[in-house]
Amino acid sequence: MPFDRAASLLGPSGPFARGLPGYEDREGQLAMASAVERAIAEDRVLLCEAGTGTGKTLAYLVPAILSGRKVVVSTATKALEDQIYTKDLPLVAEHLRLDPRAALVKGLGNYLCLRRFNELRHSPGAGAGAAGRSLPLIEAWAQETEMGDVAELAYLAEGDPVWREVASSSETRLGASCDYYEDCFVTRMKRDSEAARLLIVNHHLFFADLALKIAGARRGFGGAGALPPYDAVIFDEAHQLEDIATSFFGVRVSRARVDSMLRDADRAFIASGLADRILGRGEGTAITAVVRESADALFDRLAALGGPAAGGGDRGDARVPLPRDAWSGELLEAYHRLDNHLEALAGYASANAIAEAVQLVGNRAAQLREDAARIVDPATNQVTWVEVRGRGVSFGASPVDLGNMLREHVFERIGAVVLTSATLTTGGSGGSGFRFLRSRMGLDEDVPVPIDELTVPSPFDYPNAALLYTPRDLPEATDAAFVERAADRMTELIGITGGGAFVLCTS
Repeated sequence: MPFDRAASLLGPSGPFARGLPGYEDREGQLAMASAVERAIAEDRVLLCEAGTGTGKTLAYLVPAILSGRKVVVSTATKALEDQIYTKDLPLVAEHLRLDPRAALVKGLGNYLCLRRFNELRHSPGAGAGAAGRSLPLIEAWAQETEMGDVAELAYLAEGDPVWREVASSSETRLGASCDYYEDCFVTRMKRDSEAARLLIVNHHLFFADLALKIAGARRGFGGAGALPPYDAVIFDEAHQLEDIATSFFGVRVSRARVDSMLRDADRAFIASGLADRILGRGEGTAITAVVRESADALFDRLAALGGPAAGGGDRGDARVPLPRDAWSGELLEAYHRLDNHLEALAGYASANAIAEAVQLVGNRAAQLREDAARIVDPATNQVTWVEVRGRGVSFGASPVDLGNMLREHVFERIGAVVLTSATLTTGGSGGSGFRFLRSRMGLDEDVPVPIDELTVPSPFDYPNAALLYTPRDLPEATDAAFVERAADRMTELIGITGGGAFVLCTS
């Protein structure tokens, strides 16, 4: 059976060639479109390296839409996710004259939680400090937004601490029992994703959803996760897949996670009458104060292991291994104190669960205990670490061999899987091709799924039209003078080449 429907639409006689001025069909794009079409139709794995200029986005979007199946398109960055949804999909819809029935799905932390927002608004000291500056902006926007997506809040600084206090998360969602459930932005997003045939997500959300599904299945809970069931997944920017997946197949406990739980606990105790509304005093808030103190003691000791002395440099940014025998002496004592206090908090919240938000505190405290225990006493196939990023401190455990997990939960469980990027092979034309990628992804020779490999060279004449320039005299990117010096050097280079330059930056 020929798989040429998508290629014919993208080819010289197709609607794109007829309707787009200056459109050029590309041989590599047509080959990729046919390969993707076959993979989705026959539940195959496709590894496709498509060089820059191939037009790979259309090469997978068109066959995905034509398939009629429920397909997830996953990208490494929100920028590409937004580009596909706001630019590429409308282009496809216009020229194919069909509704792609697509939904843009982001992680829960991108959506406003109405319950947490209203709890913060009515909490003691809500108008003070950072909250006093950011909360009015969020409040005005909340009256108008239809999606509740923080991306709409262009005037709110990225990483604003107040947003973290009002954003949704898997730990804070109450589900159907929440008073705001019907008006919830996450509820709306989930309903849109269930109705859609094409879901646009990023790798972080994809693996967060997969981790929730795996954890739910182990505990006998069906239907867990952020995404509805799907038939196929296409990973764009697949060269970043391994690093992102590793963080979700492991476990992490951070100071920010503990702090967030404690702030929500105090608000829940006050809102439910378990603590004084004005002064915030009560048995529950007394316990959270003790938890906060013991958590600070543990994370301060962990920070000493992962800071500049461990090789993190002047800024103290580092992830360093945490050997099993590190849990001894004062560090182990600090862990046990935190564990005992979390146990007390979980017990108090569960015994006084007069509101869903209070019970949620008990659940979160218990989950923190469980996750920390998995790090302190890890499984044999896990490596443990401590990480310091600025003022943030976390410790965690990650799988040694990610390939087996990807094989079991992705390649053998999902109908069709496509991995594509401009860089997937190794060793050039005489190298090992996809062999290294396959070994890292768990795609050994005995994997019981059909695997196709396709390498599409870039249409650009790099050998004759490109030059690599590596400056040796610029300061480090972290140096305050770097941006100005780099801009001056770019100006020189653009003058030499006669202009026509397009400058791409990583951030």
